[in-house]
Amino acid sequence: MSEPAAFLQVRGLVKRIGATPVLREVSFDIAEGEFVCFLGPSGCGKTTLLLCLAGLEQADGGQILERGQPVGHLPPSQRDVGIVFQSYALFPNLTVADNVAFGLVSQRQPRAAIDKTVAELIALLSLQGHEHKFPSQLSGGQQQRVALARSLAMSPSLLLLDEPLSALDAQVRTRLRGELRELQTRLGLTTIMVTHDQEEAQSLSDRIVLMNHGCIEQIGTPWEIYNRPASAFVADFIGTANLHAGVAQADGVRVGDLLIPCATAAHGHEQALRALIRPEDLELSGTRGGRSFAQGEVHQVEHLGAIVRAHLQAGGLRWVADVGKKDYALHRIAVGERLWIGCDPAAVTLFK
Repeated sequence: MSEPAAFLQVRGLVKRIGATPVLREVSFDIAEGEFVCFLGPSGCGKTTLLLCLAGLEQADGGQILERGQPVGHLPPSQRDVGIVFQSYALFPNLTVADNVAFGLVSQRQPRAAIDKTVAELIALLSLQGHEHKFPSQLSGGQQQRVALARSLAMSPSLLLLDEPLSALDAQVRTRLRGELRELQTRLGLTTIMVTHDQEEAQSLSDRIVLMNHGCIEQIGTPWEIYNRPASAFVADFIGTANLHAGVAQADGVRVGDLLIPCATAAHGHEQALRALIRPEDLELSGTRGGRSFAQGEVHQVEHLGAIVRAHLQAGGLRWVADVGKKDYALHRIAVGERLWIGCDPAAVTLFK
């Protein structure tokens, strides 16, 4: 029995601005009800990809299919998508209720049906009491909710979000992140969000599409992207990384003046590599242990709530190690202190 077709299929999408390629044969599938984040550095093509899905940009090649039907040739009004922009794009001269109702009024739907939909969305997005206010009278978080309600009013099959939280301060952004995910789960709405914030992508998404220079570097769950990066770029972009150039040896990888024990047989002797060790996988000790590979000097200590992050210099290289608050309480790391650095050989990931 064959698997059901994906809700959204993108095949070999190409987009150029002049002679410059912005999207280079991008392909992926998204399941119905999935929350997917397009993540990557500025200029990687993620917003252009979103605009092509919305019909606001026309691709130069490839296909976009929704439920198996080609939609790449359709104008935005016929694509059954809702979109929320970074700026929210609210009408300043319309009240909250009128902003939410705008699309329904444009479609000339019956007034009773419009009022019912607006009331439901006002309640769903906790905007009660703000119906008759104008956008300038609202906080950034409230404006974001109005923009979301306006998009949902049209009952789209696909919701597209272009960095909708980036204009908010950190505390409001964190709270709305949780509310957005809860709302999306409750509605079962297929959602794609563009973001450059890796923490936002990891906390919200079912899967992440990580882009670089118009190509997809990796598609995976937040756990896969962080713990099984497909390339050195992914490892460096997601989370904090100790990522150093080295050379494969029979018993490990040599980076700088250090030999880090790990399995290198799959890469070949003297193969040039990059070695990744996550900060939480580094072990710090005042005495040399069986897995120690260097002694380093602490030159900075950061207190980050649940963890303490130590920055060390060892073997001519900079290292970052994360220590839990319980371990830190037993051994308070100090600037200038010399500590042994080690790790489980299995925690070392190698990239060609």
